[in-house]
Amino acid sequence: MSLVLCVLLLVVALILQGLGAFRKALWFMAGGIGLILVIGLGLVPAMLLPMTQMSNPLSAVTWSDRNAIVLLGAGTVARSRDSGPSVPIFAYGRITAAAAAWRDCEAHGKDCTLVISGGDPMRHGAAEASVYAAPLVALGVPSSAIVLEDKSLNTWQNAANSTRLIPADRQIVVVTSGIHLKRSLLFFDHFRPGAQGIAADRLAPEFNLFAGSYNFFLTDAVLHEQIGTLQFHVYNALGLNARKR
Repeated sequence: MSLVLCVLLLVVALILQGLGAFRKALWFMAGGIGLILVIGLGLVPAMLLPMTQMSNPLSAVTWSDRNAIVLLGAGTVARSRDSGPSVPIFAYGRITAAAAAWRDCEAHGKDCTLVISGGDPMRHGAAEASVYAAPLVALGVPSSAIVLEDKSLNTWQNAANSTRLIPADRQIVVVTSGIHLKRSLLFFDHFRPGAQGIAADRLAPEFNLFAGSYNFFLTDAVLHEQIGTLQFHVYNALGLNARKR
């Protein structure tokens, strides 16, 4: 997204130059190159990440008598047709954090259920929920404590479908990446106010003298979250956000 914007500015500069508008072309060229530098050097993601990212630790969670820990999916990785999809690298932190949350909830003597929320948006042949269940069991979470929500294709559906499955007397604790947690809690609060959150990981820019692609990835991740949040508020103002049935 951000790289496309940079390239677009440079393309416009070349078009303006071809049309003889050299001064305007120079401005667009400077804008494109300047944007590449401030993003690649890490300045833009360093400025934007604090607006989006949360760092809620497990220790900040207050367990109720009855709890539902909701693990949000982060996609799957396609392998061979015989072996089926597997867990992507970005999801292991969430899985580990969800398992740790379940053990901590149990250690406090509370009633704990772990809801894995995620369908198959990438069309790899298996839902995220079912793919993530195996490593959770391997980490010590009994299959009897796991509930699969395997229909959701995005964060909005994660919140809507999960809250529909979870009884009203259970407290909801959402586990996802730090950069995704703020928007996730906003959506969950729309359907069931009072959800808590655990950030499974934290992102930081790489300050580099050479423009780094990782900083473009971070910038795009932040923009994705901000656009999703803006869309939520616009839909809310228009009365288009459905509530729990």
